[in-house]
Amino acid sequence: MAGSAMGDGEEAVSLNVTPHIDIIVCLCVFFMCSFHFRQLEGKLDSWLPHGPGCQTVPIHDARVEEIRVLFTREPSGGTKVVFGSRVVGVLPVSLGESLERERVLRDAEALVVAQHEDYLNAGGTSVPVILDSEPGVPWRDVLAMLDLCKKRAIDKVEFTQPWPGGVRR
Repeated sequence: MAGSAMGDGEEAVSLNVTPHIDIIVCLCVFFMCSFHFRQLEGKLDSWLPHGPGCQTVPIHDARVEEIRVLFTREPSGGTKVVFGSRVVGVLPVSLGESLERERVLRDAEALVVAQHEDYLNAGGTSVPVILDSEPGVPWRDVLAMLDLCKKRAIDKVEFTQPWPGGVRR
């Protein structure tokens, strides 16, 4: 090995490593202080176009692809009729309250017919009326709406499949 075979008159060369250790410690402290950790949250890198994008013509008309009437069971036993996000009313349990029942069905019919006519006036050919009911809703309430659609010559009426047990909307 180098340095192991020394003659009689040769002196050992001593190397002072203290300044080297000081420089390395100073470099470590410098890099540790100047290091920035990447933030995992709080900032999303995105590159969005500055112009209008590839859509050159603005969208003027939004078309309705379906007309949905929802029937849900109320805790009082009645059937709540919902058109879009608007609650039309509650169909009573007893058939003796026919005035309230007729009012709710008439209001629901008016909303469905108005939406259907708007779609046809906008150039649409056929839009389905979807009758969506929860399990436990009496069939007479759903079929009453079906009869009103058929009376107004709305032929494309569809029913939804009931949700599996335990699944909430």
